[in-house]
Amino acid sequence: MRGSSGCGVEHGRGRRAAPGDVRPTAGWARRRRELAELSRLVRLGVPAPHLFAAAAGAVARALGVEAACVLERVDDRGTLLLRAGTGWMAALAGRAVLTLRPWPGGAGEGAVLGVDTGRSALFRRHDVRRGTAAVVAGRRGPVGLVGAFGGRPGPHGADFLAAAAALVAVAVERRREERERLGAISRAIRDEERDRIARDLHDEPLQALAAAALAAQRLRSHLERTPALTILDQVDRNLRLAEDRMRAAIVGRRTPEPESLHGLTTALARLLAGLNADCGVRGELEAQLSRELPGGIGRTLYGVAREAVANVRRHAAAATVRISLSEAENGITLRVTDDGRGFAAAPGPGHVGLRCLHERVEAAGGRCRVTSRPGRGTTVECWLPCRPGSPRP
Repeated sequence: MRGSSGCGVEHGRGRRAAPGDVRPTAGWARRRRELAELSRLVRLGVPAPHLFAAAAGAVARALGVEAACVLERVDDRGTLLLRAGTGWMAALAGRAVLTLRPWPGGAGEGAVLGVDTGRSALFRRHDVRRGTAAVVAGRRGPVGLVGAFGGRPGPHGADFLAAAAALVAVAVERRREERERLGAISRAIRDEERDRIARDLHDEPLQALAAAALAAQRLRSHLERTPALTILDQVDRNLRLAEDRMRAAIVGRRTPEPESLHGLTTALARLLAGLNADCGVRGELEAQLSRELPGGIGRTLYGVAREAVANVRRHAAAATVRISLSEAENGITLRVTDDGRGFAAAPGPGHVGLRCLHERVEAAGGRCRVTSRPGRGTTVECWLPCRPGSPRP
């Protein structure tokens, strides 16, 4: 079950604390051990989910609160996804969504906030009236919170929270950088493979088609008007059509998918025009975008649209296909809708094209959904974040 609750920032209760500014108290030895263990995990480069869970546990033990958590921002409106938690929050990790209003967009490292949980049904259900949270500050602004709820954190609890949040920030930034690095490697491998396929198509299959078409032309010149000549004319046309398609495929394989908004809309228009020329399916394209596309998004969006249109060509028996681009949740949403025959249930795991489509979108930090009903057509919808490395809501 996916829950959603709203919280508020208590103005006037916020403070700034340097991550290293933790002064001796009765519980300082325990807190120092917890921070040392978190630091060790960060140095080891443990996966972010493991570190999030360790950070929540460290906060709960060091501050003696009922529940502690790590929350990751998923949009610019203060929506936070519970990544890890202790106590009653543990069972909600990965499912509960909280909203913090107003979102402390200008807060940096060391900022600690008083959180008013009175507007949240989730917190009221567990009789939690207030909490304290430290901002997890990334290089491009706040990316989350480390929170302590229920009980009293005690003297200098805010300092400990700030130190824990600073360590979580290191893991978040490291994960973002790793995603960007792997994305760049993936694109380079994909482009290299695309060029290899294009060369292979050009070297043998295309030359064989061209030779077959030339032989058919020569044979025509030696035949009179007979049924056999009519059949040969059809063979000649099909060979030339296959040759043209393969040349177009080679050009498409050697040219990376469009990265700019203009390039993407142009490529999508050509995709629909090709579908109309081949199958007589009418295409509609609508783009309601006010911003240029961030790097890598255009490539993925075009790949999704291409796979969806290929499925329409093979299976849908549609009269119309509509492609739309719009902005939503600080990202870009692509929808490909057809009015074809549809299907009763989503294709199973054997459908390689759709499985690859989902994997491609999820690898880019987005989400993908396919909906259909018999006789009512099919819609393929995907959302990709505009901010590289942004988590999926």
